[in-house]
Amino acid sequence: MGRRISRSDLVLAAVVALPIALCLVPLRSRAQQAEINIHFENAQSEPGGKEAARLDSLIAAVGRSNIHEIIVVGHADSIGNGRFNAQIAAKRAESVRQLLLARQLPDSLIQLHSSGALVPIAENITETGRARNRRVFVRVEYGVPIDPAEPLPALIGRCREDTLIVIDETLRFR
Repeated sequence: MGRRISRSDLVLAAVVALPIALCLVPLRSRAQQAEINIHFENAQSEPGGKEAARLDSLIAAVGRSNIHEIIVVGHADSIGNGRFNAQIAAKRAESVRQLLLARQLPDSLIQLHSSGALVPIAENITETGRARNRRVFVRVEYGVPIDPAEPLPALIGRCREDTLIVIDETLRFR
């Protein structure tokens, strides 16, 4: 049985077959991601100073004004019952949220979640594995947006006359 040809295959074939240049015009920034795990001591909901400093380093690296969204997910090890693990994971996520708010990041950017002990990254049979699972996962989505003052015709105007212009995955000839 043959492979189905998708719309993207046709578009790619058309672009490859055309003897013209390609000009990409972004309508918004392409988001990038940076991720860290903030670790916690057993049964603690506040990160140590070293862990908070790692969060500061992440925010400084991506640039506060470039952040589009922050996803915060609390986790726990498997020691204790499910209810306790769910509560401690939620408290850990909230403590990281408070750290972000203290650094003047808007609450509207922060998505808060908790997984309890349901999503381990290491086995819970050793202390080392449990220590890795006592964490808050933080994903920062960021990107440098294009200058909103520059109108779309000016952006398109940079393209040569014989180019194929790609705007938000829509193909248009100029």
